[in-house]
Amino acid sequence: TLPADYKGESYIIDADVFNGNTTITSIVIPNSVTSIGDYAFEDCTGLKTIYNLSNLTFSKGSTGNGYVAYYADKVYNLPEGFIENDFVLGKVNGVNTLVGYLGNATKLTLPADYKGESYIIDADVFKGNTTITSVVIPNSVTSIGLSGFEGCSNVETLYIGSSIESIGSKAFAGCEKITEIKVALEKPIRGSDDIFTDAVYDNATLYVPNGTKSLYEKREPWNIFFFIVEMDFTGIDEIAEQRAESKNVYYDLSGRAVENPTKGIYIINGKKVLVK
Repeated sequence: TLPADYKGESYIIDADVFNGNTTITSIVIPNSVTSIGDYAFEDCTGLKTIYNLSNLTFSKGSTGNGYVAYYADKVYNLPEGFIENDFVLGKVNGVNTLVGYLGNATKLTLPADYKGESYIIDADVFKGNTTITSVVIPNSVTSIGLSGFEGCSNVETLYIGSSIESIGSKAFAGCEKITEIKVALEKPIRGSDDIFTDAVYDNATLYVPNGTKSLYEKREPWNIFFFIVEMDFTGIDEIAEQRAESKNVYYDLSGRAVENPTKGIYIINGKKVLVK
């Protein structure tokens, strides 16, 4: 991740700065960057993911902007994007989206909301992350993208909030250590049978809200689970939401969360606020 700004001001990336650096695999370009010099990222063959929060526009395979996206598999142009607790969020085709994760937490709690609104998880965001052991997906999340958590082989517990509307194919494929799944949905959604692996369907316990077991037993893929148990989710939702709480988070004009804001202009719940 590049510096958010230069002593509170915008800055440029000079020519050839990262030329030939093959260790870089992803990069965040903050909105304070106004230009990128020639060949700044030439021969950065490992640079596959670009999170662009600036007003510049990058295209996969382009030699423009210092070759920054020349080798990229994924390019996110997110001029309204921001970073919150190592999560990269922005609008993709006008939709509030969690597009990346820069941290290394074992117990993963996703943001409570997107500036006060719901959001979706993009495809492949956590794919192959073997550090995570538990996941809390709050009620503000409405969709989990294709292969969102595929290969997170050390995940053992999973909480899915009550607003989820779709779960992509292979979302939790390869997560064979999952032993406990709590789904707060009163009405189970339909999904493909490859969302989880056979080992999870056979061995994990699926906890569902009281009075809904018969509904889950009729709806794929939930009806594949061998162990389905009803439970009272009262309080469980509140605890999950508290863990994911992010209300009144202050963001600077570069889109970064600020723990102790001083005097200046910040963004709270999508609105600019002057702190005196």
